[in-house]
Amino acid sequence: MNSPLYAPPEYDPTQEIELRSSWPKVLGILGIVFGGAALLFGIVGVFGTKMAQQQYESFGITQEILDRHATILTVAPMISTGLGFVLLLGGILLALRKKASRPLIMIWALMKIGYSLWQAPLMMAFQKELLPMQQKMMNRMGNSKEPMPDMAAIMNSVGSVIQIVGVFWLCALPIFMLIWFARAKIAREVAQWG
Repeated sequence: MNSPLYAPPEYDPTQEIELRSSWPKVLGILGIVFGGAALLFGIVGVFGTKMAQQQYESFGITQEILDRHATILTVAPMISTGLGFVLLLGGILLALRKKASRPLIMIWALMKIGYSLWQAPLMMAFQKELLPMQQKMMNRMGNSKEPMPDMAAIMNSVGSVIQIVGVFWLCALPIFMLIWFARAKIAREVAQWG
């Protein structure tokens, strides 16, 4: 029986959801950490390439080789910096439970997958061209006068495997985010946020 002085508390389903789901904070922090790291490494990559050119020359890497692979050395770090910023922003919005976080993170995920697939063959081509120089350095370090022919094939194979594994590694978080945010239950929960 309700008395005139007693009013039952209003039921707020969003408050209940916020009390029981902790995933926005967990994924938001994950986005902030990975986005911040990508942003930092991207900035270092943009400026580091310019500063490392003198070291490249000491290893026998000519300006012609650097010019031929300018896309992977200059454009890729800039794209990585931008993607890091988008993930950082998406992570902050997600931790704050803002609706805009879902489309922003989904856009980031699609762009990150595309970026990973785009940069892998460019990096493989750059590594392949560096292979003879790396082999010369290894021969010098081992005091070997004759080149080791099998070593070039091994290094080329290892480099290719590392790039393929790298693509899977770079795509793991974006694929997870796409699957997570595509779920109807998650979409409904995000739709109730402010």
